[in-house]
Amino acid sequence: MTEDIKYRFETWLKGIPDNLEIATFHSFALKQYSKSYQRVTPVFGDVHMKEEKKTVLSDKNEAYTQLSLTDEQIWSELEYINDYLIKDKEEYLEFDRQGRGFALQKSQREHIWQLYIDFSAQLSSVKKYLPSLYIKEVALSDKPLEQFDHILLDEAQFFAPSWLQLIKRSLTPGGQLFICADPNQGFLKSRLSWKSVGLNVRGRTKRLNHSYRTTYEIMVAANALLDDLEGSPEDYVKPDYEKMSRGLKPQILYSRNVQDEKKDS
Repeated sequence: MTEDIKYRFETWLKGIPDNLEIATFHSFALKQYSKSYQRVTPVFGDVHMKEEKKTVLSDKNEAYTQLSLTDEQIWSELEYINDYLIKDKEEYLEFDRQGRGFALQKSQREHIWQLYIDFSAQLSSVKKYLPSLYIKEVALSDKPLEQFDHILLDEAQFFAPSWLQLIKRSLTPGGQLFICADPNQGFLKSRLSWKSVGLNVRGRTKRLNHSYRTTYEIMVAANALLDDLEGSPEDYVKPDYEKMSRGLKPQILYSRNVQDEKKDS
């Protein structure tokens, strides 16, 4: 998406203005991090830390053996601690894990926190740095960052609280933040609110309910399926079908397995 926007600027306006920056969040965050910190390069992707994960998520680790959770759940919880700016064990033991999808007793959180400490130590010993950890560090720091007068966020429903905090720290005093988000997706769908991530949007929002990206027939079919799924009806944005372009009705193909699905497609 960022490359497409840059291309359009180059094509239509003969170049990107000097006072405009277009970037993915991670490239923006890494640039802000590099301005104030002299740490090792963050590691992106599980493949680069496979051995460290194997060492921590091991039956030889007592904290790991005390948890009746999948490795995916444990790993997501370690990332969650960073994403939600949890500073220490005491805060984590009392933290409201709303929307997580699985409960954790206090004794389980004790073990999770030990794994968090173990994994951070493992990465440090091999000079690696988890992206969610450096973002948390920058978000909580008081070190100066590059400041912007206006920041526009797209797909903000997928932003973690630490991401939003870093963005807020990157605004000049009195700077403006413009957010585009889909309440049918991301953290908004799990009943978390903008207020819970530190943003007061009351009276400052505009809801868009007319789609220009698809046809009437596809939109009707998609929403008929969504109506049968669990969700938050009060938050769900119902589309406006008026004046939508018309097209063919979508076909539904039933497949018995993944191989048949690939063959049918």
